[in-house]
Amino acid sequence: MSSLMLLAFMTESYKTSDLVTVKTFEPAQGDVFLADPHFFDFSDDGRLYILERNEPRVHHWAADGTYKGHFAKEGNGPGELYSPRMIHVSKDKVWVWNRNNKFSVFRLDGTWIRDFRGPNAQIRRFAVLDDNLLLIAYQTQQASGDTYVFFELINGKGKRQKTLKKIKNEMFLRPVQDEDGGRIKAYGPELDITTNAKGETWFGFSQERKLYRIDNKGEIVETREVTFKTGPITDIERHDFESISFPGPNGKVFTLKDMPNLTISYDFDKSYYTHLFLKDGTLATVLTPASGNDQHKGYFIGSYYLYDWASGEVKGRGNYRMPEDALVLIANGRALKLTTDESGDYVIEEIVLKGM
Repeated sequence: MSSLMLLAFMTESYKTSDLVTVKTFEPAQGDVFLADPHFFDFSDDGRLYILERNEPRVHHWAADGTYKGHFAKEGNGPGELYSPRMIHVSKDKVWVWNRNNKFSVFRLDGTWIRDFRGPNAQIRRFAVLDDNLLLIAYQTQQASGDTYVFFELINGKGKRQKTLKKIKNEMFLRPVQDEDGGRIKAYGPELDITTNAKGETWFGFSQERKLYRIDNKGEIVETREVTFKTGPITDIERHDFESISFPGPNGKVFTLKDMPNLTISYDFDKSYYTHLFLKDGTLATVLTPASGNDQHKGYFIGSYYLYDWASGEVKGRGNYRMPEDALVLIANGRALKLTTDESGDYVIEEIVLKGM
């Protein structure tokens, strides 16, 4: 596809976003500026919590969309955040995972409760099953050079309790540690954990056509086979993947093309999803060029399939594309769209995927 055709496609796609707004939240008030929203979650009563990464803190809103303020700050002391990456809201607590493997726990009003150290793993998703049991998901490279995905249980002190699943990640065609550099599949598989409105926690790895439900005691109580749909990578999707930008040292920005030791293969079908979205009897599998679990670039582009949860049949599909400074964040059956206004503030909208 020519560059002109790509440009025409992208311009038209900005007008045909398959995202439906259901609620708007007011901007941060006063001299507070939401600069780097990275992860979010809702409380059971509808309060919104957004984790900011580069200026570590948690912003929160009332269920009616009113901004209530922010809590926590950067540091290594009690209740302080150091390069925070993920947030999870349980019934009465806010849990934040930091890049230094520290979990920080707060009450819903932002009052600090405690910190504890998790295992030495770069967690990509976590969920709180109860106050003394968490499900974490991460991947790590073994001595053989193979990369494996782990779903594990840890207790409320961060100690490993049990490995639920260990799956070889077939994304890596040649380990990155090889002298000749790594070789990976484009649109490779991602792991995800999601909790639906019923309080059910499901997890999966998008290399598999299986989803697993876990109870609050840490037992897998259901395995669901889903005939996920996928297909080959199109020219447009290849362009999107190669254009993903990441922040580098000293404020520099680089793309995958700037990594000479990394070879990307487009000869395989795309993975089934990067994010799961389970709501009201419908399962959505959302695929973005980059998962966004650590670098949130890539969220502004996505495609999705909708499945009837009872039958597993496809009931719809869609896609969205927005300007690069916009974000679509997905967690626990909810989604946010963040776009910038003329003043540079984020306009925050809760959205659903068209067809849900």
